[in-house]
Amino acid sequence: MILIETLGTNTEKPKIINDRMKEFFNILEDNFGFEKTVIRTDYCFNSAEEAHDILDFFFGDEIKPIKIDNRFIFPECTGIWWRTK
Repeated sequence: MILIETLGTNTEKPKIINDRMKEFFNILEDNFGFEKTVIRTDYCFNSAEEAHDILDFFFGDEIKPIKIDNRFIFPECTGIWWRTK
């Protein structure tokens, strides 16, 4: 069984958005034996305009892509929980 969930949009470090989600993830790990890993799932664009054109629909105009080596990165963290038994 695999569960994939966001751990932060527009953030470079994972964060759980509220206490309810924190409790849910703790139950998965403590009561049901799920393991967890966190990966970066950044969005990458050729320009700030391209980033805004695509992401404004989902996130509104608060997005602020970071320019790195002539690319515009919109950071995202994703948690993956799995259980094999």
